Amino acid sequence: MIVVAVIAAGCIGFGVHLTQATGDPVCGGRTMNSGEKCVTIVNGSEGKPKTAEEQADSQASATHVFGWIFIGGGVLVVLSGLMFARTARRIVQEDRAKAEGGAGA
Repeated sequence: MIVVAVIAAGCIGFGVHLTQATGDPVCGGRTMNSGEKCVTIVNGSEGKPKTAEEQADSQASATHVFGWIFIGGGVLVVLSGLMFARTARRIVQEDRAKAEGGAGA
């Protein structure tokens, strides 16, 4: 159960970090400065040039989405762990009840 808790906490913590992360805009692996434009090439065609501000907004949006995905994954891990613990507890209680009932007969 400790492993599940650590994984869940890691996912949720990393997700929160991503939703709040801000960084310099990057184009082609290079940090952009204000006033520069980033042109992406997809399938041999040039895309619409983006300013450094537009690129930063685009990257922040993607990072924000991935942050929420990690938070959701962490919550799912927590819920799965709780369901597993509840089921295991019920099985143990049923086994004890059978053992106590069988010992008296």
